[in-house]
Amino acid sequence: MILDRFPTWRKRWPLIVRSSALILLLALVALIVTTIVRRSRQVQPPPPGRAAALLSDTVVSITEGYRYTTTEQGRPKFRLAASRDTSYADGRHELEKIDLTSYGKEGKEQLHAVAARGVYRPNDSLVTLNGDVKVMSVDGLEVSSDVLNYNERDDVASSDQLVKFKRAALNGSSVGAILYSQTKVLALLKDVVIINVTEDKKGKSVPVEARSDRADYFDHDGIAKFTGNTVVRQGSQVARADTITGVFKPETRDVVRIEFRGNSSLQDEKPGRVSSLVARDLDLLFNDRQLLDRAIATGSAHATSIEKDAPRDISAERLEAVYVSNDKESLLQSINSQGRTLVSLKPSKGCKEREC
Repeated sequence: MILDRFPTWRKRWPLIVRSSALILLLALVALIVTTIVRRSRQVQPPPPGRAAALLSDTVVSITEGYRYTTTEQGRPKFRLAASRDTSYADGRHELEKIDLTSYGKEGKEQLHAVAARGVYRPNDSLVTLNGDVKVMSVDGLEVSSDVLNYNERDDVASSDQLVKFKRAALNGSSVGAILYSQTKVLALLKDVVIINVTEDKKGKSVPVEARSDRADYFDHDGIAKFTGNTVVRQGSQVARADTITGVFKPETRDVVRIEFRGNSSLQDEKPGRVSSLVARDLDLLFNDRQLLDRAIATGSAHATSIEKDAPRDISAERLEAVYVSNDKESLLQSINSQGRTLVSLKPSKGCKEREC
């Protein structure tokens, strides 16, 4: 069934399937990783867990003003400094007032971290930072946590505590995080919150907020995935699904498609008007100019646009909206349905017959 004969639905459908908040969300997650990760190497599996070693109580030395630097091809790779170092017989160093710097391939500073105290285990290439840990990147990203583990050899940073991050108008948090720098993979493990504040056409601040149980970002594969009770909210617009996955081109960060899986819905609620689209799954596909090309709702799809005295309602097993785009926006061309289709249109008062 083709619904392009109904002008009212052609006008209202774009309001239902707006996805600018989701595109921005994907850009935010990309920002978190790309401001940290600069090196691209061969993909390696995550480092195996290590059994806890027996700690020695035998103090070998106490040094004021500890310094340790590693190099690669004559360039600095890793520098660790502390105001005080207590070295033990098992090789570990207990440090106070830590200052850690990681360098990129060309020897330029990449990350800078400070902490009240920590432990360095050279044999395991592992640094554990504790107490008011702050990490700053050269691009302005700031990360804070009570605990941060950094594996120098595998270039993996992790924490099982609350991690907060911010950069310019972006801020967020997660309970637990793992960053695999070599493979450009970021995992935000629990209670993920990402917020970014943008300005609308009138210069008004409009926050975009995303929440999910977990989030994973795979830079090489071009995938950002939000899993478990995912909600994206911008003003009156709300998107929900069990899982929301964004697929983008790694080389340009252009979004190719956004996939909603399980209990999917889009809603826009404003005074006097409520638009919604509910389905099992939802796919938004974009063209090369980052404009909406198609919107496909599958599995008991139900779209509603309610205005005063003029409700509009359509349901089918599958609904597909096809768009054509100009230089600025996508315009609805047609709506196709599959399966048993029910359409309800109630003209508003004073509506001309040819417009209803």
